[in-house]
Amino acid sequence: MPKGAGVIGTSVVVNGLSAYAFTVLAARALGPEHYASLAALSAVVFVLGPGFFLPFEQEITRLVAAGRAMGSGARGAFTRLALLATASAVVLIVLALTVGRGVLDRLFDHDVLLIFAFCGAILSYLSQNVMRGLYAGSDRFDLYALGLGAEGVIRVAGGVILFLDHTRSPGEYGLALGLAPLFACALVVLASRGLLPSGPSPAWPEALRAIGYLIGGTLFTQLLANAPPIVVLLLASTSQRAAVGRFYAGFVVMRVPLFLFLAIQVTVLPMLAAAAAHDRYEHLRDTVRSLVGALVAVMGLAVIAAAIVGRPSLRLVFGRAFLLGRTDLVLLAAASGALMIATLLAQALIAVRSHELAAASWLAGLACFGVGMANSAPLIARVEYAFLVGSFAAAVAAALLLRMRLSRAVKQRAG
Repeated sequence: MPKGAGVIGTSVVVNGLSAYAFTVLAARALGPEHYASLAALSAVVFVLGPGFFLPFEQEITRLVAAGRAMGSGARGAFTRLALLATASAVVLIVLALTVGRGVLDRLFDHDVLLIFAFCGAILSYLSQNVMRGLYAGSDRFDLYALGLGAEGVIRVAGGVILFLDHTRSPGEYGLALGLAPLFACALVVLASRGLLPSGPSPAWPEALRAIGYLIGGTLFTQLLANAPPIVVLLLASTSQRAAVGRFYAGFVVMRVPLFLFLAIQVTVLPMLAAAAAHDRYEHLRDTVRSLVGALVAVMGLAVIAAAIVGRPSLRLVFGRAFLLGRTDLVLLAAASGALMIATLLAQALIAVRSHELAAASWLAGLACFGVGMANSAPLIARVEYAFLVGSFAAAVAAALLLRMRLSRAVKQRAG
């Protein structure tokens, strides 16, 4: 198990359980129809937040971890990337409130509080991803875990208060969802003072190039990972809004293994980046192979569990109004498993400084999702099949590109 996976795993469990508890409280309070707009907020935020700011976490992690491995600091790199991240947040909020306001109004059912929650969530992702990159790269997984666990506790506390107060407003639940990470980050940030030794800044062209590819790749990732509920919501008729709520509930439950994968994902990139900094490509390759094998086993178990206990679990957690078919749950579980594998392989590509190849693999998956939508099945089944095709395509593309990149690196080192 990668170093730090244990403490991160504990915090992921806390965060995950609290996230699901919050989802259940909100769903039961709002009902399937009104829950659809809160589900839309979750889906949009989980695309744009990680899409724009996870790249900064990944690049900060890579630079700080590589600097530590080579005995140098990375304060200049951290400062430069933090400035870029802040500028990205400002641009994103301005564009969303101007060019994209019509789309947000439709998704959020003209709920102004959900618009505020969206803006707060963007600021939350800016803060937490920048600081998480510093913690992961510095081998301070205790601080990373503290922030992750605090986020979950704060979110579910807000959900409990709203539920006990009999709140029926999606916007108020949206504020609790969007602002929890910001408050959690503020609790942990003071502990990071003095964490970074001084070090050089990357040249602006180099930093912009790396971040550009990472933003592209991560946006493609989040679009593929969160496209199903967004597409269902956009294509559904007014009479199908309850079906959207049911679909999102099943989508959330079948992503449990993908969410828990965060415990490994966070610790893998600094480990692989350190190996790449020392040109230990065979070790990197063997590590990735072992992890892929473990994830294949997890995916198989998740599919079996979806077939056997998926519907009873959905009924137990969300209630009978949120039931989804067995085939629907199996398809969602298989697609989520393929996404885990694709994510791991993309992390390996980033570790060997092949950001553009990681982006290309996710673009291939997203393109195949679009192709998969061109079938004549009913809306929800059509989206599920497209999700499955796109996820497997991303994993296969990443595997082929990583194999090519490592073969080239080994030959260059030998020559």
